[in-house]
Amino acid sequence: MRPLGLRGRLVATLTAVVALAVVVVGVTSVFLVDRSLRSRLAEEVIATTEFNLTVLLPAAGIGDPADPQALEAAGVIDRFLRRGTAGAWVEFEDGSRVSGGLAPVQTSPELAEIARRGEIAYEFVDAGGDQVVVSAARLPPSGPLFYFVTPAQVLADTTRQLIAVVSLAGAAAVVVGAAAGAAAARRILRPVAAARDAAGRMASGDLGVRLPAERDDELGRLSASFNHMAESLQATIEELDAARARERRFVADVSHELRTPLTGLVNEAQMLSRRLQTGNEVTDDVRTLASLLDSDVARLRHLVEDLLEISRLDSDGEPSRPTPTDVKALVSALIAERHPEATFESDISAPVTVDGRALERIVANLLDNARLHAPGAETTVTARLDGGWLEIVVADRGPGVPAEALETIFERFTTVDEARSAGTGLGLAIVRQHATRLGGHVEAFNRDGGGLAVVARIPVAELLHDGEGAEKSVSQGGGVPSTEEMR
Repeated sequence: MRPLGLRGRLVATLTAVVALAVVVVGVTSVFLVDRSLRSRLAEEVIATTEFNLTVLLPAAGIGDPADPQALEAAGVIDRFLRRGTAGAWVEFEDGSRVSGGLAPVQTSPELAEIARRGEIAYEFVDAGGDQVVVSAARLPPSGPLFYFVTPAQVLADTTRQLIAVVSLAGAAAVVVGAAAGAAAARRILRPVAAARDAAGRMASGDLGVRLPAERDDELGRLSASFNHMAESLQATIEELDAARARERRFVADVSHELRTPLTGLVNEAQMLSRRLQTGNEVTDDVRTLASLLDSDVARLRHLVEDLLEISRLDSDGEPSRPTPTDVKALVSALIAERHPEATFESDISAPVTVDGRALERIVANLLDNARLHAPGAETTVTARLDGGWLEIVVADRGPGVPAEALETIFERFTTVDEARSAGTGLGLAIVRQHATRLGGHVEAFNRDGGGLAVVARIPVAELLHDGEGAEKSVSQGGGVPSTEEMR
């Protein structure tokens, strides 16, 4: 069950408070009204009982009230009934009874006990589903007990009607309270909703969003704190963007400035190496130093080229230019140049509309990574079409990488082991940036039995084919292994 939100809890709390107040007021009102009606009726019953015994009974001229025949002959019971009593009976010491009107009802022993003490007693009794009041008394110092029955059904009906009215009014009050609570909660939480929307806009990149801080309460202080946080965050982001822009300009400027003298160094190192290799009086140590110089200068050139590539990607100054590209020919040429020992499998027989330069940089860096990471190991390159995606897989049988480093190898200047130290640590980072820029992605996984496989998936803008047969072969995928099979 989904938990209630803040607004729901607030509405539920206000509704519960209203409902509790309605219950307390309703129960109290019913209790007090019922008690008041019963007290009034009891006073009338006591007055009637006293009148019957002190006025009507002596007026009947009865000398001995304990004589049943005398009471019947005088018509005392009828006199009682004509005065409004619904029923009456007289109980004598020998157990005999004289009655009239409503039939005698079962009363408690306490009622007779109080009456024998010379007091007028009464109690409310249920007589066949109807409420009645039975009063009892005797003439002092001794004599029979006189019982009088007074209907109380009107009181019970009045109480039930009062309960119904109070319940209906209480339900209406709860509904009105819930509606008022919802309106109040909406009004109270409006600044919270505004803060939520502002936070969402800020998360989407709108750092200029602010909240009105006109209220002088907790929510107003919350708005002020939010605005202060937004201003601080905006200032921090602007400083970070400025620092990043300066860093990009610095890398681009340094790389550009190094390129010209580095080109001269490369040419000079190559010339020096060739002359030292052909000279007869040059020792082997000198030739080794020249070879190391040539290798280091080439590595430095590679680093500068990668830095220039990174700076171009960071500046977003190079838009994607999809063109019809012969993927098979492009990958084959790159393998011959970068990793001649690798084998290539592909069934793509038609040109594919894709950014050829970005694809070239992706495949070239993946081949360089495999050559440096797994020198001399079996390397397989596959290119296949999977729906609207071009998938390039470069898999080797080298040592692989630790599982926890499968994601970090795509970060800049990351080297996992000594075998990778010959590279610049930028190749796979360039691969990911190109793939992301084209709307694709790249991932790496360790192969069963040893080795690393890197998969680059790039969306294809359009397939160009010269016949139905070519289209069918592309869509079916032929015999090129999938990434699952490459594992």
